[in-house]
Amino acid sequence: MLLSRKIILLALIASIGLALVSSMDVRGGALEDFDAFIKEKEKEKEFISYSQEEWNKMRDEKEQEIFIIEEELLAPPKVEKVEEVKPEEEEPVPPLPGGIGIILPFESRLSISGQKRISMKYGVVFYKDEEERTTTGTPAGVTEGFDMDQELQVKIKGQVGTKITVNVDYDDTVEDKRDISVVYKGDPGEIVQEAAFGDITLELPATEFVAYKKSVFGGKINAQYKEFKFMAIGSQTKGIPEEKKFKGKSTFEKRDINDTSYRRRKYYELWNTNIQSGTEQVYIDDRDGTNNQNGAEMMVRNSLLTPATYWGYFNLQVPGQDYTIDYIKGIITFRKSIYENYVIAVDYKKSDGSWLREENINQEPKILKDEDEDLNQEMMNYYDLGRKKIIQGVEGRDFIVKILNLNRNEVTMFGNAYDIIEMDYDEGILKFNERWPFGETSDIYDKTNPQHHYIIYMEYKYRQKTYFLRPNIVEGSEKITINGRLIKKDEDYFIDYESGFITFFREEEIDEETEIKINYEYMPFAGLFQETLLGARGEWAPTDRFFLGSTILYSGAAKAPTIPSVRATPGSKLILDANSEFSFDPQPFFPFKTKISGELAMSFNNPNTWGKAIIDSMEGVKLIDGMPTDKDVWQIASNPGGVRTKERAISWDNEDVRIKDFKPNADVGEDEEQEVLKISYNLTGNATASIVYPISTRGVDYSQKESLELYVYGDNSGEILEITLGTIAEDADVDGDLDTEDINGDGTLNVGEDVGWQFFNWTHDDEKNYLKDGKFGYNNGKIDTEDLDGDRFGPEPEGYVVPFSTGINWPGWKKVEWDLGITTDTASNWTAIKHIRITLKGTNVSGSIKIASIGIVGNKWERGVVQSTGTYDRFSVDAVNTEDDIDYGRGLLDNADYEDLYGERLIEEREVEQTLSLNYTLIRGATGYTKWTFTRAEDYSKYKELRFFIKKKPGGSGEPTFIMRLGTLSDHYQFERTVDWEGWKLLTINLEDIDGKYGADTMESSDGTITRAGSPVLTNIAEIKLMIVNDTTGDIDGEIWVNEIHLTGARRKDGWAGRLGVDFELPHWLTFGGKYWYMDRNFETITVPSKNQDKEVISAYTNFNRLSYLPLSLDWSKTTTITPSAVRVADLSVQDEGRVVSHQGSASAELRLPKLPRLGTSYTKNIVERSQPEGKREDSDTYSTTLHQYELPIRFFLFPHDLSGSYKRINKFNKFTSTAPTQRQKNFWEFTDDWSGRATFRP
Repeated sequence: MLLSRKIILLALIASIGLALVSSMDVRGGALEDFDAFIKEKEKEKEFISYSQEEWNKMRDEKEQEIFIIEEELLAPPKVEKVEEVKPEEEEPVPPLPGGIGIILPFESRLSISGQKRISMKYGVVFYKDEEERTTTGTPAGVTEGFDMDQELQVKIKGQVGTKITVNVDYDDTVEDKRDISVVYKGDPGEIVQEAAFGDITLELPATEFVAYKKSVFGGKINAQYKEFKFMAIGSQTKGIPEEKKFKGKSTFEKRDINDTSYRRRKYYELWNTNIQSGTEQVYIDDRDGTNNQNGAEMMVRNSLLTPATYWGYFNLQVPGQDYTIDYIKGIITFRKSIYENYVIAVDYKKSDGSWLREENINQEPKILKDEDEDLNQEMMNYYDLGRKKIIQGVEGRDFIVKILNLNRNEVTMFGNAYDIIEMDYDEGILKFNERWPFGETSDIYDKTNPQHHYIIYMEYKYRQKTYFLRPNIVEGSEKITINGRLIKKDEDYFIDYESGFITFFREEEIDEETEIKINYEYMPFAGLFQETLLGARGEWAPTDRFFLGSTILYSGAAKAPTIPSVRATPGSKLILDANSEFSFDPQPFFPFKTKISGELAMSFNNPNTWGKAIIDSMEGVKLIDGMPTDKDVWQIASNPGGVRTKERAISWDNEDVRIKDFKPNADVGEDEEQEVLKISYNLTGNATASIVYPISTRGVDYSQKESLELYVYGDNSGEILEITLGTIAEDADVDGDLDTEDINGDGTLNVGEDVGWQFFNWTHDDEKNYLKDGKFGYNNGKIDTEDLDGDRFGPEPEGYVVPFSTGINWPGWKKVEWDLGITTDTASNWTAIKHIRITLKGTNVSGSIKIASIGIVGNKWERGVVQSTGTYDRFSVDAVNTEDDIDYGRGLLDNADYEDLYGERLIEEREVEQTLSLNYTLIRGATGYTKWTFTRAEDYSKYKELRFFIKKKPGGSGEPTFIMRLGTLSDHYQFERTVDWEGWKLLTINLEDIDGKYGADTMESSDGTITRAGSPVLTNIAEIKLMIVNDTTGDIDGEIWVNEIHLTGARRKDGWAGRLGVDFELPHWLTFGGKYWYMDRNFETITVPSKNQDKEVISAYTNFNRLSYLPLSLDWSKTTTITPSAVRVADLSVQDEGRVVSHQGSASAELRLPKLPRLGTSYTKNIVERSQPEGKREDSDTYSTTLHQYELPIRFFLFPHDLSGSYKRINKFNKFTSTAPTQRQKNFWEFTDDWSGRATFRP
């Protein structure tokens, strides 16, 4: 779209500029001279008429070189005869300049302004001392080298002729400032009344069910022929439509909070209650050696730890600033971020007067949190809503809490939700009464791999001073109503489109009962899924008593070049609408004016124009935490066993190698290169040498990883390559000191410090490794140190490490892999891996190896789990692809079904294909499984089939049973099939619609067996589990590949809506009428998505106006809604689910007597009957009276100039009609009195 705008802009500028030049050359003078000539003739009272036809004729004569010269054409009227000038006697006309020239019509006016700016900078930075260059770098704001910047701003505004208006506003320094519009206005009687394109407002006349008005880039045309009208629009919409509702100065919100999302490292329980106030001392060692200047070196202790003591640099925390403490309950709350490697210790005076430190041998402060988080003082029962100032309402009505399983079925095993929680409404913190609300031993609280089982569902309202939509609102797309009244931008409100905040100017008009509805469009990230919109409307009105109209609207996203993910599919909508109106005057037999109107609309929503969607293509399942091969981030390391490295035993450098040398199938250019780590060694005697890379000072969680993967270039010398993961000892030269260049410990490389640290008994130089006189890191511009975790404490000994080794007995490149062997029992050891070490061992051997990549490999699917009593059972999850694994061959690239899925062209372009690998060794009765739990449950009901590819790799033993389970442990569908074949097979699960309503509601398959547990729903699939079961009579082993899990056969959703209304009027007496209105759950418009509700409204009204001083009004309506689920509708409560019947009746009257105050009164009765929760009736009566603004007839400075006021009384009664036990369901009354008054005094 931006490219097309630029082309239009350049064309306009060029044509207008050339037109001006051409006009000046052809006329022999500037246009201003012609204007001066006309003014002069007007002074002489000479009449000059203009004709477009004559102008065109003159232009044609000029182009044909037969133009009559100006002096003769404009001669005084006295001349009776003008001698004809022959073409051959005409003076020669200079030729037109080269290029395209446009002559603007008469009465054209254009204003052109703008600028093109080109700025260039060149800077050089000189250093008196070159060492300063490495320590300080280029100063901020200083240009070093050549820099050029360009800007273009152009504005064109005016008219071309009498019918065309042009407006261009282009500025490449402002994002999306490229507005262009051209508008044509036809004369009365012309068929084309208006035509426009560019950045304009597109609008179709609104009906009850179809309306469109947006400021977008597009085109429109309005035409009329006699009694027929036609309108058409087309555009590319800039954003995605959305709707938000606000109630007064509060916002309704629904939130799903995962059970595993409790606030980490913020709340800790102390060992005592009733602590003496102000006696506590809280210490934190943040393990950061650069800020130890203000800390104190001290020892802390907790006898539950091994070892029981810890020595570090601690900072005393400030109460109220760093933490708060509840002395009665003994709970400390930290107000700063606490990271996993922090160590926290406390001391305080107990209620009996003794100190906590007295429990320790040497009266050290007691450790509250250790680095490995083995202590159990952290509280895991606090959840943050992400909002403050929650409105405290009636539980179960205004404030709702439910515990749901992953299939969104309510769980009651934990008891009444309101009895097990406490709510801090001001801070928006939900606290469960128990420290482990879902059970202390639940895997929800597992530190290595917490499992998600429950959803804490909440509904609430929170107060706000400003109204927020979302960032990147499309300019001009908003439509805002207050109590149904449309308001105007810059008059009633201000909106910041970039941030999404709205400010209302008349705050006094917004109270707690005000309903604010905002429809808008927002721009998705990177402009994804912009849609094309086409629409047309025709109207026929042969008389002023009959009208017939019809509208068609289509909106569709551009089709992506490949199959979309099920989480983001391009869809399309088609809306058809017809409406009519007929009226007639009173007849002798029927004294009423009558108007009958009706409308019928249908919507056709295709959720996926591709018709297919990928659940998991397996192309992104392989997750690699890669280690850098840059030589400068590796350093000399301590050796396994504490053996000191001999001098000149190891050196490392970088080298560029061709990628296809070690990955022949890589999808890269033939000569594309990659930097590798080259390690040279000289192991005399029985020697060992190592280098280390510090992955993280705090440690990285690798507990869900599966393998360690390297590409190694071997020299076939037989040396041992060992890779170690864990916590490596810091004393590389085994001298007992923590050697470092950072002498003052400030974490900054100061002048004079970049001299290296001395390796014990080394004296040689190695420029590649910044080694000079045996000192590592000489003049390399960074701090070199043995302190691997940066805490300036040590040297610390070796911690938990896991080595992997192989003999280098091959020449050339080879892929080396090791299974990490992580089990449920050992996973906790892998949660804080800090270092990786490369070690070479050998006896009198020398040479070099190269390492192209080092990766800790995991998977998007969870680490494999084995359910078995066997000792040697295993189940691993990996990714196999055509690039890295020779055994995989070309995978699915030559498979006909795979080609049918993606298309022949895409397959030809694809070089790499990947699958999920399930590798198993299982005894009889054992099961191995992996699963993928979604962040948000997915909807598969919109499709007809679920398909996937599966293959058993040749080899192995036995015929395992493969299971795919969709849903949770208690509520799921399960597909089962014995894998008794080799080669790829495409299996299909049919998603069937049994109840006849939109969407699949069950599964069937001829390719396997389908079983069902609990109450699963295809609209809410929370996880997929893949299982290998050994139900044979012996042991089995092998490898199964699963690939391209996808959905096919997108279901079109068809909906309809209609209305029929009749209005009667008995002139000078009364008006009355009724209306029937219906919209089904599948109907949706272009701008407002479906609310998933069947809604029926029957209404009637009467207005009695015979007495002008006392008009009366009566209204009644019955609304019935059926909502199967409110989960995916933001502004619907769970209380709206099921069947809701609402009756509303109102009566109002107003007394209007001359010279007396105008008084109004009304009564409204509302009855709402809900099927959820378990039968509920809401009954309300509203009484109100109003004194409208009244000016006092008596003027006295002590009396007010005018008065106004109102009173409203609301009686509400909630009654639960069911006897079923529910949460806090109590019948209650609620009364509200609202008084207001106003008096205006004037001096």
